[in-house]
Amino acid sequence: MQKTQNTHLQNIEYQMDSTDIRKPIQIQQLQKILMRTPLIQQNQEKNDLQANNQAYQGKRSMNSQVFSTTKIKQQLKEKDVEDWVNQIKFPQSKNYEYPSDLSLAEIHRQSCYIQKEKSFTQNISKCECCQQKIRFKQHEILTADMYEVIKHDYGISTPLYFSILKLHIAILIVLGLSFGIYFCYLTSKICSDDNFWLITSYSQQEILKICKIQYSTYILPQEIIVDYQVWKGHHFSYLIFTFVCFLSIMMTPFMHEIVIRAHQIKYWSYEQINHTNQDKLTLYIKHLPKKFSEIEILIYIHSALQNECKDNLNGNPLTELVYIYDTHRVKEINQQRKLNYIKFLIVSQKLKEDINNTHFKDEFIELIVLLMYQTKEINAVMKAGFPFTNKAIIKLKDRKVADQVYKHYSKSIFKRMITSSRAMLGQAEEYKKQQLKLELSQPGITDIQSNLENSALKDFPASYLTQTSQSDNEGNTLTRSLVDIMEFSHQFEIEMPEQIDENKDLSVQRGFKQDDIYWENIGMHTIRRFFLRVLTTSVSLIFGSISILLYCFLFTMQQYSDSVIYEKLFAFGIVFVSVFSSIIVVIMTMKSKRSTYSLQEKNINTFTIPTSFFCVVCFPYILALWWAGGFRDINAIYTLFLLSRIRIISKGFISMFHIRWISYWYRKRKIIKSFNKFNYFQNELNQLMTPPYFPIRSRISYTFFVFSTGLLMLLLGPFILVFCIMFQLILYFYDKHSILNVYRVDKQFTFELLSYLIKVMQIIMMPVYAYVYISLLHSVINQAQKYDLLYNYEYHFLIASFLIAGTLFLVYIFLRKQIADFFVFKILGYKINCVQKNEIVEKSYYESYQDYFDKLAVEELTKILIDTFKCMPYQ
Repeated sequence: MQKTQNTHLQNIEYQMDSTDIRKPIQIQQLQKILMRTPLIQQNQEKNDLQANNQAYQGKRSMNSQVFSTTKIKQQLKEKDVEDWVNQIKFPQSKNYEYPSDLSLAEIHRQSCYIQKEKSFTQNISKCECCQQKIRFKQHEILTADMYEVIKHDYGISTPLYFSILKLHIAILIVLGLSFGIYFCYLTSKICSDDNFWLITSYSQQEILKICKIQYSTYILPQEIIVDYQVWKGHHFSYLIFTFVCFLSIMMTPFMHEIVIRAHQIKYWSYEQINHTNQDKLTLYIKHLPKKFSEIEILIYIHSALQNECKDNLNGNPLTELVYIYDTHRVKEINQQRKLNYIKFLIVSQKLKEDINNTHFKDEFIELIVLLMYQTKEINAVMKAGFPFTNKAIIKLKDRKVADQVYKHYSKSIFKRMITSSRAMLGQAEEYKKQQLKLELSQPGITDIQSNLENSALKDFPASYLTQTSQSDNEGNTLTRSLVDIMEFSHQFEIEMPEQIDENKDLSVQRGFKQDDIYWENIGMHTIRRFFLRVLTTSVSLIFGSISILLYCFLFTMQQYSDSVIYEKLFAFGIVFVSVFSSIIVVIMTMKSKRSTYSLQEKNINTFTIPTSFFCVVCFPYILALWWAGGFRDINAIYTLFLLSRIRIISKGFISMFHIRWISYWYRKRKIIKSFNKFNYFQNELNQLMTPPYFPIRSRISYTFFVFSTGLLMLLLGPFILVFCIMFQLILYFYDKHSILNVYRVDKQFTFELLSYLIKVMQIIMMPVYAYVYISLLHSVINQAQKYDLLYNYEYHFLIASFLIAGTLFLVYIFLRKQIADFFVFKILGYKINCVQKNEIVEKSYYESYQDYFDKLAVEELTKILIDTFKCMPYQ
């Protein structure tokens, strides 16, 4: 395993007498011992993103005289522009290679696929920008084993999706052959028996309508079926038949759990999450009173451990400390600067072709001034220091110590809520003070704002004009460089509170995997992320309520009207509600800025799946069986059948032609059709040509929607199983083709996330399964009671149904893993294979944080601009 940069911390030992090892050390004594270790402070500079950025800024002189860009613009002449244009050189760095090459982007695109396209004939083994290999081996869709194709590079989450599809197809076929065919035979037999209709309570008109629907859909109201069974004396056998069907459906979640667990154990060595333990040794600390040093962090750790885990205090438990900063502002400015820089290069290229164009010259000068302003603003932020977010990530060398610290600072939900709320209010007040300091540190801003309308730079922020308001010496005729304008010293620094309350509890959470962290999101202010989350939840609930109300309206229109217009309105309305509500919830959840990819996906699953499944899948059955009298009214059952068929077909086409693929196809076609090498940086073009990730979350949701629809309609309209099986077979082979030729596989969507997604859907659907079939059993008993054929043992079935439903639901929530382990290890005889455990190389959190900042390419673009402007002298 790769060592972190502060391995020397592990050699620090507490000076403790071996006879007193179980006596608690006083905090003052611990501080004296740790202060004798100067290596701690040296290590802090190495692992602090802020310290490295300040060191970078220190390499350049920031004491150059500041000049007014307004006067520079007035002094510029056409000859200066002509000289500058001839001296501009195109950048050739990693993130800013210019101009772009479409053939290199095509190589990068091919490296993202599981297998290269057959039209790609270049003999190139890998992509130079990302070092990904191009896979020349071709796979057949019908015979390809997706585990063998994908498991080595991407884990087993995507192949497991195909195993789930096969399980669904097998369950639907078995249930369809055992229960569906018998139910279809029974409904057909009832309609062909003329004598039965003489004893029913239905009118002649109702009978004709019911049989007309039955001939095409095999649908009959349950009351008619029970009447027929009672008339033939078979009502008890039908009761047993319904009860066995109910038990079979309630056992399907355990089948899923066994299949998932079996594949996890079988392919244990290929899932990276099974071989990493950094997240188990890591703690995420929020609401720090100040930027604690490692000494102060160790004091807090010691206070949590002095009564527990005394045997672990014979050495320094801390191996890594990473401070979290807010880099959002710098990222946004740099993105705008990048757009302006490529405009600058495009305009300079046009000027080389037409040097006398006045419009291009004016635009050229405006872009130079704007780039200087943005670069000065970035340098100001980096010089003053990124805002510290009062958050840090610490890594400990012992899991017992990490568990004990977490337990000490997270004793109860109520205590964590109070601690977090107090800390958030304190940080909000401190944030307002810092904003006030920023405003007061810039004198004369009011006078400058009053003259903005008459200034040539009226669109620029006033802070920029204030910083460049120093007048130039009129007698100075020396040649200067434009880079002097960008460099200046910042006039203020952010102060931190000096007092530390050692009795104050910290807000501590479990740590994250390095590759899973959104470093920008985790660095955002806590209050801002909190309000974004509240907004996301509110929008999700609003759209869920709108979905229910709209469905009630459309259901009523469809049920009580024979108009074709209402039928089409019903179909398109339901599709629109289901798709649009899911998209809105996903977008809003992404805007809530969760700390990691896993938390974001789990948050999407927690809100999207309940909203979608309850409002679009479950609510129609509750509405039809409870409010619309579905066991007696043929219109309610027929509406359910029609709704299920329409949604399976429409959502199937929407899933296959996913919005990700459509937007990518349109973007790629547009780039190829009107490609201009001067419009993109090479890295930007590569990203635009990169195929989208396979939408495994939406695919899993759709296949469970089809599967759940088939189970719910098994005894109400079993003919719908034909559509369910057919579309799952189509999806199975279509997605094989998609993964091999259309999408790239998302490595971050791990087995853990897929298992969580399936668990959420099963927990939602199990009560709905129980409701539908217990209602059906209750209907059978009520009909039998009308004919005085009710015996005491009928109620036993109803009571047993309630008990079994509740028991299986609780067992699935708390004991599903133990049951799956029993089948996998004891019955199937699987064993865990840990062959690749020692082959996983884990980098430190600081290295991951620094990689994130390097990918922003802020310093890279600043260096390019400095080198460019040094070649632009003016008089």
